[in-house]
Amino acid sequence: MFFDSTYFDNLSSEELLAVCAHEFNHINKKHDMQKIKRQILPALLVGALLGFLAYINFNVLNSFISLNQVGQLSFGLLIMLVSFIILLSASFYFNAEWLRHLEPHSDMSAVSYVNGEALISALTKLSKLRPKKSKHKESRFFPKTYPTVEQRIANIRGAMERTD
Repeated sequence: MFFDSTYFDNLSSEELLAVCAHEFNHINKKHDMQKIKRQILPALLVGALLGFLAYINFNVLNSFISLNQVGQLSFGLLIMLVSFIILLSASFYFNAEWLRHLEPHSDMSAVSYVNGEALISALTKLSKLRPKKSKHKESRFFPKTYPTVEQRIANIRGAMERTD
């Protein structure tokens, strides 16, 4: 768990506790390991397989494309690296919706242990500290993997109403 000094400078102790509860849920639910299993591991395995196939088929590929300067091992490693980067990028698209659900899930868990208003206050304060994005629509290479602060606050308020 990582806390920027900005957290300590700008949040009350109750807000810090709410943020800690949120982050602890990520740890408790092993969200980091789930991300590795869903995004990094498949990209690494497929990249390694493609790199290995390029390595063992170097002579066949070399007859079509002159690869003598590259070398068999370098070519296999290059294919592995390029495949890994492409597949990891693609995994953001395939997992975007799942990734967006991790934050509200951790928010709801935090609200069950701490004051929801403190979490809302912390989210509001922290969002104001982030650099502002431009007003015009910008094309994004990667899909959004986090819900907006407004969506998160609405979800937290809804959960607080259900518990009253």
